[in-house]
Amino acid sequence: MAPSASSGRSVLSPLRVGESVARELRERILTGEYVDTLPKQEALMADFEVSAPSIREAFRVLEAEGLIVVRRGNVGGATIRLPNADDTAYALGLALQAKSVRVSEVAAALWSIEPAVARLCAEREDRLTVVVPSLAECIEMIDSTVDDSNRNSWEYKAQVFHDRMGRLCGNGALNAVTESLYALYHSHLDEWSAAHGSYASKNTRTAVIKDHRRILRLIEKGDGNAAAKAASAHLERLLTPLLDEDDIVSVTLPRNVRSLRRRASAREST
Repeated sequence: MAPSASSGRSVLSPLRVGESVARELRERILTGEYVDTLPKQEALMADFEVSAPSIREAFRVLEAEGLIVVRRGNVGGATIRLPNADDTAYALGLALQAKSVRVSEVAAALWSIEPAVARLCAEREDRLTVVVPSLAECIEMIDSTVDDSNRNSWEYKAQVFHDRMGRLCGNGALNAVTESLYALYHSHLDEWSAAHGSYASKNTRTAVIKDHRRILRLIEKGDGNAAAKAASAHLERLLTPLLDEDDIVSVTLPRNVRSLRRRASAREST
């Protein structure tokens, strides 16, 4: 803090004040107090009793974090953009690349983690009304597209089963980690398939659906251990293409970012 020339008291610079405002705005965004857009700059200046430079600095902080997109000009404003699995996957991918983590390790991590997701789904007391109907609907959607000639379209739909299990397991942290790992796994599976051809043959698709139905039956019964074992066996089939990959995890702009965004859009459209 710099001393005031007139009073000798310490005053905060717009930068320091902006960081404090950003901290409060971040909290309001993440708790849902603000939805879609932030209030206009003038309203925030009055709310926080700060200057325009401090609000602009707060906006710069939040924009750098990816929480808002700032539109400038007469019709400007700040649109809220909550982080999603692909944002987390990208950040995680950078960290894994920096540590020279291999693609095979991502696949192995999924193999270790997702059985726990299936177990938690089976252990939910409300599984018959919340978990089972949602997963059953997902399986029927996948089954109806088993003859789809578009490999990417079918794989995206098949991934919805895993996404929904994660969301329904009741553990938000586990869901976030699983979604991020799957996003990275599939971005590399796209590259693997381009070089080796699709693994999603008609027989493989039929086997995947059979696996999903078995996992669902065990979740419905409430047999957590058996559901976890079934999920592990399924993942052995699903992850085999990349379990021997020695390539280091890579997140390259713009290709993989486009792939992650495209995959998210395909899942949301289902």
